[in-house]
Amino acid sequence: SHFGSYFAFRKCTTDVACLNKIMGWFLVTTLVSIICSAAAADVPHTVREHRPNILFVQPDQWRWDWAGFDAPSVRLPMLARLSTEGTRFTHAYVASAFCTPSRVAFAAGCMYDESPVQDNGIDYPVDSGPETVYALLQAAGYTTMLAGKDHLSAKSGIGVDGSIHAKELGFDAWVRTGDKYENFNQTFPHEQYGALLATMPLPDNRSGARSAYDIQAACYGPLGGGNCCEEFPREETQGGFFCPRTSPVDDIYSIDQWTEQQAEKLLLKHWGNSEVGEGLKDRKAAADFNPKKDAWFLQVGFPSPHPPFIMDRLMNASSAGRDYPPAKDLQGSVDPETVLASRREYGALVESLDALLGRLLRFINDTRPADFANMVIIVTSDHGEMLGDHGHYGKMVPWDGSTRVPLVISGPGIEQHRVIDEPVAIADLAATILEIAGTSPGPQMTSRSLWPFLAGLTSATPRSVVLSGLNVTRGKGSSKQVWDWRLAVKRYNASTVLKLVCCPRGCPAAGSLLRHSTAPQAALLKIGAEGDIENVLGETPGQGVAEARELLAELPAAYQGQCRGVIGNPASGVLEGWPLR
Repeated sequence: SHFGSYFAFRKCTTDVACLNKIMGWFLVTTLVSIICSAAAADVPHTVREHRPNILFVQPDQWRWDWAGFDAPSVRLPMLARLSTEGTRFTHAYVASAFCTPSRVAFAAGCMYDESPVQDNGIDYPVDSGPETVYALLQAAGYTTMLAGKDHLSAKSGIGVDGSIHAKELGFDAWVRTGDKYENFNQTFPHEQYGALLATMPLPDNRSGARSAYDIQAACYGPLGGGNCCEEFPREETQGGFFCPRTSPVDDIYSIDQWTEQQAEKLLLKHWGNSEVGEGLKDRKAAADFNPKKDAWFLQVGFPSPHPPFIMDRLMNASSAGRDYPPAKDLQGSVDPETVLASRREYGALVESLDALLGRLLRFINDTRPADFANMVIIVTSDHGEMLGDHGHYGKMVPWDGSTRVPLVISGPGIEQHRVIDEPVAIADLAATILEIAGTSPGPQMTSRSLWPFLAGLTSATPRSVVLSGLNVTRGKGSSKQVWDWRLAVKRYNASTVLKLVCCPRGCPAAGSLLRHSTAPQAALLKIGAEGDIENVLGETPGQGVAEARELLAELPAAYQGQCRGVIGNPASGVLEGWPLR
């Protein structure tokens, strides 16, 4: 192959500096030419005659402005090149800023208030719930595969063979793992990544440890409370936001590298032994699974950059001494140097995922160039991470660091070199994927396809207003915490995106933007280059009220009733440009 040694690439792709060189060489000669020629084929703005393969890449807890575009200090050359050869959305919002509700909303093709699962710790209702996007792809003739985290069996778990609910959800083949907070909350492995660690020799002769699982479990701990991490002041009850000690297991057995390796093996099984290219180590793995279906869908659920922010040795070396974007509106007593160290860890995880994405694309092109040429690639996340902005770590809050994620879509028939600033809903990827596959959403789905927009057939995104929400309670008495909010976001003109946040039981504090109260609260936030930058509601009497009431009308009736009185009545002429009409 003129692309060089596959093995040399594998040795390089976890090193960011080396990746920059490899990606420049590989993608200039490969991605540009192949995707460009595919997009310029005889059907330029429609799905090609042969249904495309679909690669859906979903890292966990990856915020919108850490994708290398808004913060150039975050180095993601693979995503940058995919964006150049496709369409990038700058204002993509999740249906909910919580793992399982967000993932279920995509799988069910609906928004939060229509979803069958609205909290973590709940299984997708495989017996009574709507048919998933995966099952609909199966019915359309696709082979559906899953590598990594899906979090759709959050109550039952997935089992050491990953099989719990896998077939019922609509997967033909899978290798699954759980949440990084949950994988080591027991003294024994209960998912497929942990089961592998339990078979590995110890990295050293530490007394009392039975396997590499024990060593990794001590490092991670339940909810990020292991010995690789330290606590620092925060209001959240979970840990793992500052992990100065690296993982003790070999780098190649990190959970994200493991996920990428399983994605390769699933594809090898799908293609069959006779289709495996020269020089690949896992040819035997392809012998037992060679379905008649040609087109495939592969979901790759990288468990990072979700905390705990535990790096391997290569990540630690790549991020040492580097500056990353500082926290916005930092609150409390957290030392700024500790915040920067935490952000270095997060940045190292994100950059490593970009390298692993490059490795997976290289593998597909080396093994089945025709599949690579006819492949739609979607890269996004289930929710963001606050990283100290406005005093918060984690997610669950309605601010942009938590609810807004990257979204890049590239492949045959998709408009190239486009950057779209209109708000879009991640839940609408369900209908988009189904249309790409040549089939239709299920009868209970409300997801709307982005395909006509992606293909240049329309200039309008499918929604003028995008919604998100959460309603969960944790703890009791004085330790009780409530996250009960809905948001609606809309672009009003070329320079103004506004987001209404309605909280019937008070909004989570947002530093200088909004002080916490247990009474109903509403805020109309102006969204700028750094996310939520200003609460414009009521700065001058009547300012923003008309826009807030317009967005409020998009929310469920109960939220309209709680927040209408807080918003007040509109006034005209109080400030030039308001109301925005």
